[in-house]
Amino acid sequence: TMARQILVIEDDALLRDAVDVILTQAGYLVNGVGKAEDGLALLSRWRADLVLLDIRLPGIGGVEALGRLRRAGHR
Repeated sequence: TMARQILVIEDDALLRDAVDVILTQAGYLVNGVGKAEDGLALLSRWRADLVLLDIRLPGIGGVEALGRLRRAGHR
């Protein structure tokens, strides 16, 4: 079976890397980015089963990014 894919949008690189290590060791495919804009662009070409989204991000904040994801049809 194909591993579940998780997108981590977190601007704290140490936290993002720690989450990546933990989830990868648990068998997930993880893609991490530091800005919501990068995560939104990535989701246009990469399907995530789950998005872990920080609320406070540089540029577009997490709440706005979530709204954009929902308007784009992501659940």
